[in-house]
Amino acid sequence: MHDIYKHNWYKRNEKTYNYGNPVNVLERFTDGLYSPIEVKDMLNNYSKISAELKSIISARFKINPNIEISDVSEDSYTDGRGIMISTKHTDTINDNYKKLDLLYGFAFHEAAHCVYTDFDCIRRQGMLFNPLTKFIHNILEDEEIELRMTKANLGYGKYFAYLKHIIFENGTCAKTKVQEKAVNNLDEIMTILFCLVRFPKYIEFIDNAVLDKYVDLFIKLNDIMVNCDCPMVVPFTSCDMYEESYYDKQNITDTTTKATFEIYKYIQKYLAEDFKNQEKEFDESDDDISDSRGER
Repeated sequence: MHDIYKHNWYKRNEKTYNYGNPVNVLERFTDGLYSPIEVKDMLNNYSKISAELKSIISARFKINPNIEISDVSEDSYTDGRGIMISTKHTDTINDNYKKLDLLYGFAFHEAAHCVYTDFDCIRRQGMLFNPLTKFIHNILEDEEIELRMTKANLGYGKYFAYLKHIIFENGTCAKTKVQEKAVNNLDEIMTILFCLVRFPKYIEFIDNAVLDKYVDLFIKLNDIMVNCDCPMVVPFTSCDMYEESYYDKQNITDTTTKATFEIYKYIQKYLAEDFKNQEKEFDESDDDISDSRGER
């Protein structure tokens, strides 16, 4: 495997998806916060979890979104004002504490979007996004906001690590999905990019023959991201993550948007006359290896 695929694009611990110290994803993060009876009661009454999360997020993140937990919604998402948490992935978990850990992980991820993502910028750019650029932007923005929140407070990193673990192991982007035969070259490229940005631990599940085809391309894509300051340089600090000196919503989203379109243009050039048809196949494909959150 070429070094470009071993290169840690976001400077994480590859074993745990995390930015800080290694995380045992089997550890019960909410154990000690609630008794077993309380956890069981909360899982039987989602309004109690919503109220608890609203209290935590309002106090810690200085935002006050409406939070809904649903066993009907397929995805967890936010529009910057409200947060929807899907319980879909909890069906694969037997331990009640780990079910709660996962719901908290989704909530903190969406809260990170509320804190760090410039939704006005997303809406302004909306007409420029197609399914492919949206896919690229989602994975870059997701990693950026998790990086920032974790570096401001390492405790959230363990929830993000577990969230990624469950999504990859049991979700639509399961390991078997990575191993499936791609629709076309573009599909292969997006699968590799997705793993490099979001799930570097699982790049090894992609066939080496496929990886070898795109070494020069990914060297260039890495250069593009570095030149676009993506990921942005963020120090490990326990500072107030809401001070303007620490974050700038518009700058964060502008950075990931710029990187998105530069990557898109280079892939378009790389695939040349095959790009248009392959993009159409990618857009129409069910092979969505996104992070299962749907709309941000």
